[in-house]
Amino acid sequence: MFTNILKLQVVLLYCTFLFSSEKNQIPFSDAGDDQIATIPHNNNPDANTITISLDGSGSYDGDNPEDALIYLWERTSGPNDITINQSGTENDADASFVVSNPYDGQTKNYTIRLTVTDPYGAIHTDDIDITIHPEPNEAPTCDAGDILDIRVPHDGDKSTHDVEVSLEMEGYDPDNDIITYEWLDLQDGTTMIGQSFEKILHLTENKAQDFTYVAKVQDSYGIISQDTVKVHVNEEQNNRPHVDAGDDQIATIPHNNNPDANTITISLDGSGSYDGDNPEDALIYLWERTSGPNDITINQSGTENDADASFV
Repeated sequence: MFTNILKLQVVLLYCTFLFSSEKNQIPFSDAGDDQIATIPHNNNPDANTITISLDGSGSYDGDNPEDALIYLWERTSGPNDITINQSGTENDADASFVVSNPYDGQTKNYTIRLTVTDPYGAIHTDDIDITIHPEPNEAPTCDAGDILDIRVPHDGDKSTHDVEVSLEMEGYDPDNDIITYEWLDLQDGTTMIGQSFEKILHLTENKAQDFTYVAKVQDSYGIISQDTVKVHVNEEQNNRPHVDAGDDQIATIPHNNNPDANTITISLDGSGSYDGDNPEDALIYLWERTSGPNDITINQSGTENDADASFV
């Protein structure tokens, strides 16, 4: 008996499937351009802040479709005196911070970093530099005027040597700040508040003298400018009076049929005299016999401005 042997060959097929991981592009961060800002002058030394805006809208994800991004702004260098205001919500690329720098401060330099993060944890950073210049303030100007040359007025009183002086300064502030005015008297150290002042100056022994004053202008930021003016006071002038005793006189005792009554009255008139000052001083008239017989007495009042006299 013939036996057939049937062989069954089983062929096993193996299939290999390769699965690649999901691709994710690294996002790109753009913090914007560097910024330079100056605190604006606002006539108030206590209000010297500005707001700096940060814009990361130039950033992008790179995937299709794009992922939502989280924006994180940080100060990486510079003074630790700012707080960056940011929402932290998806796709909000904006932020800002308030910074101050007073007029007497130094320039501040900050480095601000923007970090963008996608949902897969991929990040990218970009830095910008921000420079903040202090608030500018120009000094005011002060002009006390030119040297003043005055004279004690003639007042008919030799015991007084006083004169009134009036001074006024000019002040200007290029920033249109409010300015205050003050005068300093270098003679006695006293101060006078205001743009102008009046004062009585006294000469010692009626001798010419110089008086010096300092004008000061101060703006609302405390910046002071000053100028000095000199007042030269001349002594009181007095012109010599002019005397006029009148014309020479010739008189004859009249015949009166009485040998015991042989007198006449001679009138003296000095009314042609004058003082020469303006205003004119009061004059005292003194009549005297300087020669001739010593047999007369001149009658005169001696009161001011009485120019008349007589003798018998």
